[in-house]
Amino acid sequence: MPTRRAQILAVLILAHLAQITISSVPLPKKAITDLKPRHRQAIVSWGTPLLALGLARSEDDLVADAVRLNNAIVSTRSEALSPLFRWQKRTGTQQSWRMFGDVPAYGGRLQLHARTGDGPWLPLFEDHSDADWMADLLTQGRLRGVRSAYSTKVRKRRQQYRRLVTWLARHAATDFPQATEFRARYQKVAIGKPSAVRAQGGLKLGGHYWEAVVDLETLR
Repeated sequence: MPTRRAQILAVLILAHLAQITISSVPLPKKAITDLKPRHRQAIVSWGTPLLALGLARSEDDLVADAVRLNNAIVSTRSEALSPLFRWQKRTGTQQSWRMFGDVPAYGGRLQLHARTGDGPWLPLFEDHSDADWMADLLTQGRLRGVRSAYSTKVRKRRQQYRRLVTWLARHAATDFPQATEFRARYQKVAIGKPSAVRAQGGLKLGGHYWEAVVDLETLR
């Protein structure tokens, strides 16, 4: 027969698991106040079957109903779960299963290069190419998350990005003893519809940003 202490502990553990599960249900968590074009496009894409079945009169009605439903869920969820949120904030046990709500129109591709003297820049790493230096690490799930944080130009991330570049440059200084400079940058990538990507033979590439050059001699 379990002791009273063991029974109380079991109840507390079950209650804790229950509150994590309830708060992790993938429901909307932010009210929509400023509907962006790409969000409207996502709503219309998901709601196409409703339009085809006549359950929505028009795209405008479909979008308006989706926004009202989203905001109602957010408001209800916030009020119903506010005690759980306070507990999770104190215990650091927040968990969300929400992934990507929509696909952005543009992304960024990390490019790493090195060169010796005034010679040409030689590619070290780039996604979906033969340049695979440190690929096992750079394509690892958690580090991909770090890299994706810099795929958009957000000024407040500049200092963190510089630390990442310096860390990579230290590895390059060791792995390529003849190289004198290291360069890191992102290239803008347009994420179009599958039909457009097929027609143009791949993703549409744009200009570069977040470019940083490091003198490798200072790291040796």
